[in-house]
Amino acid sequence: MAEEGHEFDKLDKLGDPRFRQILDKLWEIHCEKTADYGSEEDPLANLRASGKWGFPAWVGTLMRAGDKDYRLEQFWAKGGVVNDSVDDDFLDRASYTILAYILFLEWQDVRRGTKPVTSSSDPAPGK
Repeated sequence: MAEEGHEFDKLDKLGDPRFRQILDKLWEIHCEKTADYGSEEDPLANLRASGKWGFPAWVGTLMRAGDKDYRLEQFWAKGGVVNDSVDDDFLDRASYTILAYILFLEWQDVRRGTKPVTSSSDPAPGK
C-alpha cells in the first residue's frame, strides 16, 4: 500500500476499494507473466514480438485484447462458457489495455524523435 502521509492515502478514501484491489491484482499478474514471457532486458519482449509481423507492438497488444473481447462476447451470447475463465478474461483485457497504452506512448516518443528506436522488432515509426 502507499506510504503513510502520501497523497495516495487521501485518494484511497475517495475511490471504490475494489478498484484498488483489482489494480493490485493486475500488478501481481503482470509481474508473474513478465517472469514467464518477458526478459531481464525487456519485460515486454513478448508483446514487442508483434513487430515481426510489420505493425507496432501496441497494435499487436490491442489485437490480444480484442481476443479477450471476443471471449467475453461469447460468454454473453452463450450464457456461459465451459473452457475459459471469464474473470481471467476481464483481468487480461484490462492488462492488455494498460500495456498497449505503455507501448503506444513509447511509439509516440519514437515518432517524435524524443526516444531512440531500441528494439529491432518494432517497425519503423509511422508504419
